Amino acid sequence: MPVSEEYVVDYLVRETEARPSAIEWAEGDSSSFAAMYNDVRLRIYSVQNLSGPRLYLECTLAHDRIYIAEPGKVAIFGKQYKTDDEEALAARLHRLIHAIQAQLRHRHAEAFAHEEEIRESIFRQILFGGHAVSETGSAGSRAEF
Repeated sequence: MPVSEEYVVDYLVRETEARPSAIEWAEGDSSSFAAMYNDVRLRIYSVQNLSGPRLYLECTLAHDRIYIAEPGKVAIFGKQYKTDDEEALAARLHRLIHAIQAQLRHRHAEAFAHEEEIRESIFRQILFGGHAVSETGSAGSRAEF
């Protein structure tokens, strides 16, 4: 039995909301976010089209890439999607975006509270190399854009 898009997006939401988070998202350009998880590069972004903005979750493993796309809206008022399944997938993708934004707000607040420690850690990394780790951060890899 194949794994559904809905299940994967729900899983990513849970892992993003976990404390500590299993997935560490980074901000990109134009309201996009990226992360690495189990060797899969994840990127979520919005594309504007005639029916309004649509979310796309791009999943890349080595040279293989798939997309989970928010279904296109069919109406402005009333039922916006063709089926209940399409509506559920759209809601899940929006929950993922909200979970990512909450994670980033939390991380920014932590960074602000520990600004001097982070500053010292970064300066030591510049000067001495190695894997300097602040009390609030990690030396793990983050997604690159």
